[in-house]
Amino acid sequence: MSKLLIGLLATFLFNTAQAATSVSYIFGADDYSSFSISTNDNQVGDVVSSSPFGGLGSGTSDLTLGFTNYLHFAVSNFGGPLGLSGQFTLTGDDFVFSNGTKFLTTLTQTVNGNLTGFGDTYVSTVSFGPLSQYPWIAPYFDTPEITDTVGFNDGAVAYISIPVYAVSAVPEPESYAMLIAGMGIMGFVARTKKKKA
Repeated sequence: MSKLLIGLLATFLFNTAQAATSVSYIFGADDYSSFSISTNDNQVGDVVSSSPFGGLGSGTSDLTLGFTNYLHFAVSNFGGPLGLSGQFTLTGDDFVFSNGTKFLTTLTQTVNGNLTGFGDTYVSTVSFGPLSQYPWIAPYFDTPEITDTVGFNDGAVAYISIPVYAVSAVPEPESYAMLIAGMGIMGFVARTKKKKA
């Protein structure tokens, strides 16, 4: 009977931890950007995409459950202002952006960076205004939600970090109902066996 109880408990825990969360992204940079995901803001993390000048980086990547994940952009520029334009969407219920939602664009104040390195003190990025003012990116975006470019007025490399916060999982009522029903059936079977013995 104890093996059955352990099996039921393991199944319950496995089913409540099943939901995977990923981030979908599309971004462009002046002049170039590498995009990585890390669970430590002081470390670059695994590079998952890049954006050359005049091109876009896009895709979907899984996030590490149970940790704050950091979307890291190292934006390189070879003259003039450097900038980043992007849109990010989370799937699943395990994470939110710092704005409390599952959707973020570079228009928001929650996009911070610096010119010294990941994990150093971050400051708010500069808003460079509508994409139409920056021909380096506007012709390549067909995503109307991205209306603004953020970055810094000068500097060879900017480090932009976007935290994605883990939300504590709360099992759904159906999971608890199944667990209670299973334990009730086990108790009934155990009681029946005792009466026969």
